[in-house]
Amino acid sequence: MPDPSRGDASAAQPDTAREILLVAAEQLSRTTAKSGRYWHTDTETGERADVGRDYDVLRRLRVRTWQPTRPGIAGAMTGRSLGATPLDEAAWRADGSPVQWTQKAPQGMPDVVIKAAPAPQWEPARPIPADRGYPLAGGTVSAAELAALPADPVKLRAWLLDRIHRTGGTESEQEALFWNGEALLIELPVTPQVRAATYRMLAAIDGVRSLGKVKDQSGRTGTAVAYDRQGDFGRAQTRLIIDLPTGRALAEESWSVDTGTLLSYQLIHTADFTDDRP
Repeated sequence: MPDPSRGDASAAQPDTAREILLVAAEQLSRTTAKSGRYWHTDTETGERADVGRDYDVLRRLRVRTWQPTRPGIAGAMTGRSLGATPLDEAAWRADGSPVQWTQKAPQGMPDVVIKAAPAPQWEPARPIPADRGYPLAGGTVSAAELAALPADPVKLRAWLLDRIHRTGGTESEQEALFWNGEALLIELPVTPQVRAATYRMLAAIDGVRSLGKVKDQSGRTGTAVAYDRQGDFGRAQTRLIIDLPTGRALAEESWSVDTGTLLSYQLIHTADFTDDRP
């Protein structure tokens, strides 16, 4: 078993969630911080959808964003449907192998047509305002506020809890810290040192456990930690999949504990600062 304080990712696989998170923190703490005019992300998301049949489908979407990190700069967002996949192939074939489905929308909203075929091209880029901000801890924070986050796990925990309490969150502190820590690791423009502090903060949370080595939805191998919760539709598990040699978060997945089925996922292809224009 490696010494978590050394982050020796080339040694034996760490056993516990705490060890995994501390190894990832050590790897990231060695990374040089970057900056840029934009926070650029390239992600793939998948979400289970009820289409009123004997099976559900998994809708998939690829999204690229260039969110400005400085005042007076406009960003951009573009996306592309990757199509939908039936989650029970036998039931889909018994249904006549349809290539599109209709998902019922709430009253007053139009129904959604879901197609199996991917979109042939990216959607036209849409502008992102310079002051849009980033969702965190029940509210919206600016790039400047994210840049000022403490790279110390105790101070980071206190900052998050203070903001969560002020915004009236209803989750337990442990749940709220896990979800917001995951956002800092996956989605938000913070330094590697703040991400390292986030891993160390998560290592002290009760209920986080190791799933060992897994493959994400694109087939990449990583090491996963998980947190279970009771949701409106039964028990759910959130998995954070990490590339231990670098400490980089590869993906986040949500699974039903009761049925063992995938509910949603997010793959991180790119999440970094850049000066390149959209």
